[in-house]
Amino acid sequence: MRALLVIALLATTASADVEGTLVELRRSLDGGKPDCATHLAALHSLGAPRTTTIIISRETRFLRRGPHSLFALRVACERIQYAHEVARIETVILKAVEFPWVWAGECLKRWPEALAAGVKPKEPIEARVRSRRGMVTVTGTLEGAYRKFCDNAYTPRRRNE
Repeated sequence: MRALLVIALLATTASADVEGTLVELRRSLDGGKPDCATHLAALHSLGAPRTTTIIISRETRFLRRGPHSLFALRVACERIQYAHEVARIETVILKAVEFPWVWAGECLKRWPEALAAGVKPKEPIEARVRSRRGMVTVTGTLEGAYRKFCDNAYTPRRRNE
């Protein structure tokens, strides 16, 4: 009898963990946060089937409102994470345009991290930034902007080489 009670308690706890993780996953997807991969991994480790559906309440750039299976959410989560990584390196490059003496070194450090995260160097970039020389229009690819505003701004003389 005690064994059945213990098994019932463990099943209830596991079910509560799955439900709580599903709620956290829905919140992160509704907010477009890149932490959805950790929630999906937790659901996988808890044994949630791929056909489990979650109802998304807000329409985002990557998901429509309505029910989605965990398998479909995994694809959307990968897109959210990729867009987040592109936005991170794009922000650093634009900061290097705005304040080259401060951000060029940080840009050089973060560029290999962005490439390791899967960001494609040929990703397009288009922005207008106010710099110390006035308004600058940054167009082209991330790699081109990196070479122009990060790599060239941080010359060997400034690196103390």
